[in-house]
Amino acid sequence: MIVPVRSHSSHRSARHAAALLLVVVATVALAACVAGNSTGPVSSPTPVLAPPADATAMPSAVVPAPLVTAGGTSAVPSATNLPSTPPAATASPPSTPRPTAAPATTHAPPPPTLAPTPRPTAAPVAGRIVGHVTAGPTCPVVHVPPDPSCADKPVAGATIVVTNASGAVVATATTDVDGAYAVTLPPGTYVLTPRPREGIMRAAPPVTVTVRAGATETVDFAYDTGIR
Repeated sequence: MIVPVRSHSSHRSARHAAALLLVVVATVALAACVAGNSTGPVSSPTPVLAPPADATAMPSAVVPAPLVTAGGTSAVPSATNLPSTPPAATASPPSTPRPTAAPATTHAPPPPTLAPTPRPTAAPVAGRIVGHVTAGPTCPVVHVPPDPSCADKPVAGATIVVTNASGAVVATATTDVDGAYAVTLPPGTYVLTPRPREGIMRAAPPVTVTVRAGATETVDFAYDTGIR
């Protein structure tokens, strides 16, 4: 074991001696490490604290105890091979939670108000007026029993004018070759007026007719030929 000797000289001599001692120890430790690597594992060193030279001298260094290798040689480990004290773990500051914004509440727009669809008003069921227009007499003398050849003749092309209760014309009808006519009208009261026909002396007088829904009214007209 190498023990440093306290110097009673001046401070400078003490520092020089301590430095020289550290150089010697380092050299011996380096050689021991090289020899120890080739011979085998070594036992753990026991560090020895060197006493300070005086109150003002440099602080004493820790001098490790010599190592005994498997070959019997002793060596002093280098100061750099000593275990170092791990740094203390630094606790990270706790993170401050960020406020979470509440989700925005969205309101769906109200559904549009649909206007009620007007229901079509059903038209009233119409009625019909039908009839024939004839002209007579066709013979100057009336026979008894009647002579079929002297029967009234149908008037073709006669015009029937239809007016409503206020006198407005709402329809017209024209007779065919058989003197027949037909007109369709909504329910109500109408006046049918035959127009004069060329070659016939007088037209028939007007007739008032009430038309009912879905019903058919028959109105015949007789023109006067003036034959007597």
